[in-house]
Order: sequence, then C-alpha cells, then structure tokens
Amino acid sequence: MGPERAQFQGEIGQLGALVCERYLDETAEKTGCKLKLMCRAGCLPVLQRVMWEHKWEPDWARCMMCESGRVEDIKHFLLECEAYRRHRDRMMTKAGDHLPADAEGRVVKLLGARCSAKTAEDNLDHAVKRFLKKAWRVRKRLTKKLNEELGRCGW
Repeated sequence: MGPERAQFQGEIGQLGALVCERYLDETAEKTGCKLKLMCRAGCLPVLQRVMWEHKWEPDWARCMMCESGRVEDIKHFLLECEAYRRHRDRMMTKAGDHLPADAEGRVVKLLGARCSAKTAEDNLDHAVKRFLKKAWRVRKRLTKKLNEELGRCGW
C-alpha cells in the first residue's frame, strides 16, 4: 500500500485489507450506489451503450433529453446535458474545489478517484449519488420506453 492510500504509518508498503470500496458500502443510497457502479463499469444504459450493445448505428445515440445533438454517453450525462442542469449545479457546488478543470478528469474524480481527504471523498460521493438518482428519475420515461422496446426488465 502506498503512502497516499495508507491510513497509518505502519501500513505503508503493506498489502491492504480486502474490503469493498466505501461508495458501495452505503445502505441509505442503494439506487445511487447502483448507478455509480454502472457508470464506473461503463454499463449505465445511456444511448451510446444501448447502441453499442445492439450493434446499431452510433449516430442513433444522440441525446433525447436535450437539443444539443451530442451523443449521450456517461460524460454527457454527468457534465453536459441541459436536462439535468439543476441537479448537476447542486452536485458541482458540493464538489467545491476538488474537481479538475478538464472534462475527462472531472468524470474520473466524480466516479471515485481519490481526493485529498476522506471527508472530501465522502462529500463528493454523496453529491454524485444524489445527482445520479435525481437525474435518472428525470430520465425515467426515456429509460422505460427503451426497456419496453428492447424487451428488457427495467428498474
């Protein structure tokens, strides 16, 4: 274990305990945990993922929630789509100064890259889960329609 992950001086250079990530161990935000895990795994059913799964034209993955004409991928969902602006603004306010300037770095940090302190990580994790849960609720009709059309069980 490196110094950036060690909790105590005696842990540096030692193997860490096999425990699940803290963001998965929260019982109050089960939907947020599930959505964050799906984002991290790249399997959140945004349109880019759905088109890829079904080997359909990538051009069909244009976001249906906003009028930007952009591909609906996880980055668009988290950082750009106007449909989730109100919820995103609140998440970004809570994130404070912990996010890098570039979009790719922001996505990585929002989805669980280490911060300077556990408190900052926990606050960011809570804000991201809350955003994901609320944004997914906004997207509920689209998700339901996609699930019906594709014969999937929805949640």
